[in-house]
Parts: sequence; structure tokens; C-alpha cells
Amino acid sequence: MQSKSTADTRPSYPYHTLSQSSDEFLDEPTSLVSTWTNQQVIQWLGGLSMDQYIPEFTTNNIDGQQLLQMDGGKLKSLGVTNSQDRALMKKKLKELSAVVEKERKAQEKMEKQREKQKRKEQEQVQKKS
Repeated sequence: MQSKSTADTRPSYPYHTLSQSSDEFLDEPTSLVSTWTNQQVIQWLGGLSMDQYIPEFTTNNIDGQQLLQMDGGKLKSLGVTNSQDRALMKKKLKELSAVVEKERKAQEKMEKQREKQKRKEQEQVQKKS
């Protein structure tokens, strides 16, 4: 019986890329991407099998906030000279950004619903008095 490689067992979520030996997991909501430490960004790179870029990302202390701001030029300046690697990183960053935006909107919607419920409860209290 053949054993599966780590890549075969990873979910396809763009934010679940930390090694299984790590105590941290990125399969939580990606609205946290902006709060990622440099170490979490490094683990994300490792999950993309782009370990060759880890030294430059480490030297520049790239964190989640900076990662989300990356474009082709910034990636190139970080030593990502291979156009296929840049394209893959930009694609994965776009996926991360889309998920972050979706979750931000969902959170805003929940906050509005809470406010509406609170106003409704206040109106009911005022009617009783």
C-alpha cells in the first residue's frame, strides 16, 4: 500500500497551508490573513512548495498585511523571478483576498442584523412602558 504525500492530503482551501507538524493551523477564517506573522507567511509559501523564496520573505519580514498588498513588481523585487511562480502566487493571493473580502462583508451583515435586532428589542421595551 502506498502512502499519500502531504500534498495529496491537504485541503484545497487557499489558506490551509501550514505544515501538519505545526502547532498553528491556517484553516481558520482568512480574515486573519492580515494578522499573519512572518512565520505564518513563510509556512504559506512552504504550502505552495515555494521554499526557495523563504529566505527573502524572511529577510524582509513579510507579514500578512504586506502579503495581501503584493503585486508582480513587489514579488519580483523579493526575488520571485520565475514568471510561473509569480503567476501562481498572484493567483493564490487573489483567492486569499477574495475570501477575506467575502468574510468582511458577512461580518458587516451580521453586525447590521444585530443592530436591527437591538433596535427592535428597544422598541418593544418602549411600547410596554
